[in-house]
Amino acid sequence: MKRFVLLAVLLSSVAHAQQPAPGRQRIVTTTRLIAVFSNLEHQLMTGVQQKNKAAVQKLLLDDFAVWTPQPPGDPKPQEDWLASLKQKQISLFRIRQMAVESLDHASVVSFVLTETTGTGEQARMQNYWVVDLWKSEGDTWKLLGRYQSEVRAMPEAASRPSGKR
Repeated sequence: MKRFVLLAVLLSSVAHAQQPAPGRQRIVTTTRLIAVFSNLEHQLMTGVQQKNKAAVQKLLLDDFAVWTPQPPGDPKPQEDWLASLKQKQISLFRIRQMAVESLDHASVVSFVLTETTGTGEQARMQNYWVVDLWKSEGDTWKLLGRYQSEVRAMPEAASRPSGKR
């Protein structure tokens, strides 16, 4: 039941992500929570990039799991996720469009993660929509769960019908 509630919170965050209306600029203000979680997410990704398992595990709860839309649809436990990261050669990463929703003793953090693997002509960029659930343990934050989905750019429509003849 606990996992279902956590998944529901993560997915509701994705469903409620809003983009500004076309033609309107959104002013982004760095709040205290965005600064805190930006730092934590950078620590996590730096550990992943450097393949520093101890640094990464320091930020994870024991029952940490990753959900993705790819089959089979089951959450990937911490050990499997850490093992899958060994094959990745992340040369650069970037975190942007972060939003934080604070709950009692937890926070839902969503952002776009850009990973560059390889170098030179072999470099490949991949964007992911990430929703993380962080739980506070006293004065520290630990990552409980992650939802991660690849973001593919959608081309603009060539023309828009006006409805006029």
